Formats: sequence, C-alpha cells, structure tokens
Amino acid sequence: MKLCVSFVNLCVITLLFLSSSAHAQQEYPLKVIPKVELVKTTSNEKFEVQDTIHIYHQKEKSENAIYLKFLLERHFAGKFTIITHSFKSYLEHESPYEPIFFSSPAIVLHRNNKNENAEFYHLEIEQEVIAIEGSPLGLKRGINTLIQLMLTEEGFRNPKSSVSTRSNPYTMKKHEENYADVYTLPTMLMEDKPKFAHRGMLLDCARHFFSVETVKKYLDLMALYKMNVLHWHLTEDQGWRIQIDKYPKLTEVGACRTEPDGSKYGGFYTKDQIRDIVKYASERGITVIPEIELPGHSQAAVASYPWLSCTGKQVKVVNDWGVFKEIYCAGKDSTFKFLEDVLTEVMDLFPSKYIHIGGDEAPKFRWEHCADCQKRIKDENLKDEHELQSYFIQRIEKFLQKNGRELIGWDEILEGGLSKTATVQSWRGFDGGIKAARQGNQVIMSPTSHCYFDYGLDAIDLKRVFEFDPYPDELEYDNRFNIIGAECNLWSEHIPDEASLDSKVFPRILAMSEALWDYIREDGYEEFYDRVQYHYPLLEKLDVNYGLETIPAKIHSFVKDGEIYATIKSEVPGVTYKIRWDGEDLELDGDYSVYTDMKLDTFLVRDWKLNVKVFKNGKQYGAPVEQFFTKHKAIGAKVKYKQAFSSHYEAAGETALVDGRTGTIEFRDGNWQGFWGKDLDVELDLGKIKEFSAVIMRFNQYQNSWIFRPKKMKIEYSLDGQDWKVLTEKSFGEVKPYNKKQVWIQFGNAPIDTKKARYLRVFVENYGKVPDWHEAAGQDCWLFLDEIQVK
Repeated sequence: MKLCVSFVNLCVITLLFLSSSAHAQQEYPLKVIPKVELVKTTSNEKFEVQDTIHIYHQKEKSENAIYLKFLLERHFAGKFTIITHSFKSYLEHESPYEPIFFSSPAIVLHRNNKNENAEFYHLEIEQEVIAIEGSPLGLKRGINTLIQLMLTEEGFRNPKSSVSTRSNPYTMKKHEENYADVYTLPTMLMEDKPKFAHRGMLLDCARHFFSVETVKKYLDLMALYKMNVLHWHLTEDQGWRIQIDKYPKLTEVGACRTEPDGSKYGGFYTKDQIRDIVKYASERGITVIPEIELPGHSQAAVASYPWLSCTGKQVKVVNDWGVFKEIYCAGKDSTFKFLEDVLTEVMDLFPSKYIHIGGDEAPKFRWEHCADCQKRIKDENLKDEHELQSYFIQRIEKFLQKNGRELIGWDEILEGGLSKTATVQSWRGFDGGIKAARQGNQVIMSPTSHCYFDYGLDAIDLKRVFEFDPYPDELEYDNRFNIIGAECNLWSEHIPDEASLDSKVFPRILAMSEALWDYIREDGYEEFYDRVQYHYPLLEKLDVNYGLETIPAKIHSFVKDGEIYATIKSEVPGVTYKIRWDGEDLELDGDYSVYTDMKLDTFLVRDWKLNVKVFKNGKQYGAPVEQFFTKHKAIGAKVKYKQAFSSHYEAAGETALVDGRTGTIEFRDGNWQGFWGKDLDVELDLGKIKEFSAVIMRFNQYQNSWIFRPKKMKIEYSLDGQDWKVLTEKSFGEVKPYNKKQVWIQFGNAPIDTKKARYLRVFVENYGKVPDWHEAAGQDCWLFLDEIQVK
C-alpha cells in the first residue's frame, strides 16, 4: 500500500504546538519516562502494524535509521519485517507541496536543525505513518520515546514480554493481561525537549571492573531513558583500567590487586574496546566523559611507577576502601610530564569536550613532609598545601585547554582558588555548586543527599530522587544558568557485579531522568510512581535485576512521659505488616502480628529489637526492617549541646542521644550522631532526681572512614546543676590499626556503685587527627555515638 504525505502535513506540523501553552496538560496519559512535555491526541484512529514496518530516511546511510531498525528488531523480533528506504530531503523538491509516496505502515525520520535545543523532537502518529522530526540528536530522543511508547502501550505490547515473570511484589496486576496480535498506537502529536543539557550517570569501573557488555547494556538503558552523559571513572587507588601505551605498567601492575584472601582481582579496557564503547555511545546520543583521578586516588599509578609519589617507595595497589595518603607528588615536574602524556592518549580516545580530573579527597600529609612540594609552595608563592592543590589543578587545566578541552573536577577544586573556565561537580551537598555558580563557573550537581545511588534506600529512595532539583532555592535566578545539569553516581566499592549494579541503579535512575528532563513537573510523585509500574516488565525483558523503590517500611518513634512509642509507616501502597519483638538471646518470642493499614496505631516499645516484615500482593517486599531499642533513665531528657553535631549525621537531632534508639554496626543507619573534628560536650536534665548505677555510651569505629573511638571522656553528675561531682574520667591511649567496623562500648562507672542526680555532664574528646600510620594521616577524625544510657 502506498501512502501520500505532503511536505506541509509532515514538516510544518511543528506550528501546531508552538502557539500552545507551555503548561498544557497531556490529553493522553502516556507511560513514557521521562514525561513528554506536550501531547495532543488527533483522532480516534489507530496506527496499526501486522507484519511489516517501512523506515524512511533522507540519506543513503542513516545512523538513526539503522539505530531504529536495531531497536525494533531487538524488542519485536519475529513480529515485523523492517525495511529501510532513503529519500531526498523535502527541501530538495521543487515545490514544498509536492507529495511524497511511502509504503505503509511507515516511520519517517526527517532531519531538521531549526530548533535551538539540539535534543528537541516532534513526533506525530497518524493512522498509517509515524513521523519523527528533529536534529540528528533530537531524532534519537524521539526514537526512544517511540520505543517506550510501543513497549508500554496496552495495544502494542508484545504479549510474551508484558507479563512479569520474576517473583516480585511490585509489578502491577494489570500487566498480567494478554493482548491481541494486532499492534496499535493511538494517533497523537508530541513535542519534547530536556530541561538540562547534562544528564549523566557516573559508573565506577575502577574499584570493581565491569565488562564491555555491561557498559554497553547501560548505554542502551541510558539512551532509552534519555540520559546523555556516561561519566566513566577509570582510575583509582584500587585499579587502573585504561590502556596507556607510553606507560605499560599502569595496566601490567596497576590493573590488578591482591585481595585480602590472596586472590587476584583486576581487568582493564584496551584502546580498541574504549573506541568501540565511545562509538556505541555516540550512536545513541551519549557523550562519554573519562575521569582520570588526580592528585589523589592515585595509588594504583604510584604502585606502577613509584617515582610519581613524594617518597619514591614501592607500594601496592590498594585492596580496601577509603582515602589513602599515597598521591601524586606536586613538587616534581616529572609528575606533570607523566600526567600530560597520559591525558594526551586519553584525549585521543575520547572526543568529549570535557575531561574529568577528580580533584577530591587528596590528603596533604605527604605534601606537608615532602621537600619537593614545600619547595614548589615557596617558588610559586603559595600560601599552603590547599593552594598547592589549586596550582596542581590549574596547571593540568591549562594543558587541557591548550588541547581544546575543558576540565571538570569535584568541588574540592574550589579550595585554594579556581579558574573561571573549570566546571565544578558538587557532591558534598549543594554548597560547592552554589559557590561555583556565583563565581561564574559551570556546575554539575551530584549531592550525596539525592544522587549517590550506591547509598542504601534508607538514605536515598525513589521518591527522594524524584524530589531532586538541581536548582537550590537559595541560588539567585541569574546564577542558575550556570548549572548545566546533574549526575547520579555509582561508586562501586560495594557493587561487585552486574546484578548488584542493576539493583542500585533501577528504578532510581527513572526518577533522575524525570528530574533532569521534565520542564514542568506539574504532576506529583503518585502519578510518576504509577508510570514506573509499567516499566518493570520492560526492564525484565532487558535483563535488568531492578531493586526496590524504597525501604519496605520505616520504624518511627517518639518519647512521652519517659516511655518510647513506635509507629510503622510505609511509602509503598497497599502493604500489610507482620511484626515481632526479639529477646536479647535473638530467639523469637512470639508469632507475628498482622496489620493491614498503611499506618499502624502507636504501641509501647519493649527492650531490644523490633522486627517488621512487609508484604505486597501477598509476597514479602524486601528484607525485614529492624530497629534496636534500649530503655533507660535518661529517655526524653533535655540535652544542651555546647558544640554542634554534623548536619550530615544528625540522627534525631537534639533528642538523638536520649531517644532509646541504638545503632547497628553501620554508621549510616540513621541512629549515629557524628562530630567531625569536634568533641561531644553535653548537659542532660533528667527532669527530676533519679538513682542510677551506670552511664553507658556506645561509639562507632570504622577507621577506613576516619571514624575513631574517643581519646578520653569525663562524666559529672549533680543534684542541682551547680555543685558537680566527677563520676568517672578515663583516657583511652593510642588507637591501633583496625580495618573492620566495630561498636565500642564504654561504661561510665562500676554498675554496683549507685548514685543520685538530676543533671549529668558528659564530655567526650574527639581523637583529633587521623594518626600518621593511617592513609589519611592529618585529617580531622569523626566521633560517632548513638545513645547516652543512664541505667
């Protein structure tokens, strides 16, 4: 069958939307993610396909036609015959009204660079033709919208792929329906473009290595959800993953580490593999930005060539996680020659405008004790080691600029001064990005509060990501134009394989895609959540081992009249609960109690552990949720702080140390209160005079994260708040190396010695500086505790 389409019908259709309101609501509820900006139904007709689809494009060899054919055959293999045709541009015809004949059903790709947004596309679905118009990049975005539409519309989904085969409780039951063998789409018009130009995902292949096939899988998934930057983290303390011809030991030595159990772990990408990945990404409209870490996170390079360090001593590729003091020497010109050689080969592989150089977490211990670095500080009239790092970064930036590239660095590059041309990636909250934007620098937002997908769902869940706005409220309107976008980050310390990676990324990246693309954001989380449900069968078909949307439930608690009460809440619709209390021997002390409401009535807390199982559609949703409690005589006491706790680890704020909630061995579990470089100095008012026999404090210690037990503590007690007596005063001596996580418990006095008091004064001295034997020697220590228990 031949279909006649005129230039006016196909090319000037854009005019239909240009006069419409930018805030017009969709007339047809698409399931596409990210949400399409403008949608308008055109008739009650359907686009129907039974056996063959013809693809028309303007050039003899069209990259986008090949890409569309690849996607159709991948998702609908055996269902359609895909035939591609080329035709001359409409603009080459003598008359713009001259009709052009296509075989139907047809998909027409028309290249048009008229819109100022390179990713803009116009998509029209008629009864016998689908037309996509835009720049080459815009066509790729429109193609993926079409593919999503086909895979999520009830009338077009492949019956075999629409059923969720995995045993999971959050695939909606409507997906289990069967559909006819005739595939249809509603007729409609769409126009769409992104809000932010930079929509990225950081993939850390240095700490754990991912295969070329896994990287390509993620490029396909990123393209499907319109993410357009792969930030590829390729060098670290734990491994060097990129072939450099001039320095072969980087992969001969630096690409492999010896694990604590004696096994070998490693891998790297050859230049041919990298070129293949960059080409594969480009065909999908994705830019690959490499990250070559400097001056810190560089021990794999130092292990390969010891002369790169301040000491020149042989070290090993790191087999643990953390921040390490073996960094590039800033005082030797040979260091910069090495880095320029490396970056020259990197730029030959990556055509990206930007090169990411890291610049974060660079301990200054070696520089402080290095004659070459101190000479550099003196010769360059630098103030200190922070300005030496700025010198280091700016020297590398000048080299990149000389070669037509621009530098991206983490927000530490602000320390000591920053050039106007560097781009700052803000990860330690929004503050670094705000400062850089006000200085006129371009900014990529990646705050740990919303964008670190290696964090657990208790910290960052689907809703948290959906609520992410790269524009901070406190940033002035004119400075917002300096924020070019954002990235979600996947640091792979605890992501050893593809399945773990999938469960961390999905479904959270769907919310990131929505946050960075959707201009209007008029609809709330519930509408987005409903759309997400339609994507689980699609993700299963693409072999994505997606994770949960949020933790199954949260156990909230409050104190009233010295008693602790708990409430269980879940963000997951339609769940039921089963709860139990465990005794101190960790044996079950009764059956689960079943609750069916989203919010349970409050109930009195017992000692030890509350265990909650959550069920959806009759199946357990995630692992059980647990919270430890301890009852004691300071529950609900008034606490006066003389030094503030960290806003990053505040737990329950000013009530955290007397709320009865105790932490696990994981310092990020929300129960530990942290003090960075500060002491704990508090006064407790118990409300009345009470007898007590012990004051117990629990401290978290994880030296890899700079968390150390205290140096000493002093506890005083008083009846009236005026006359104080010392209950106990202890010093704990020097800390010994211990690379495991632990909870360190200290008793205030012998349990048999009973006292009376209304007031307690607790002083705990922070260990101070990270010891010399530690890789982060000289940095401020963290002090973490969860509760001051008065027994």
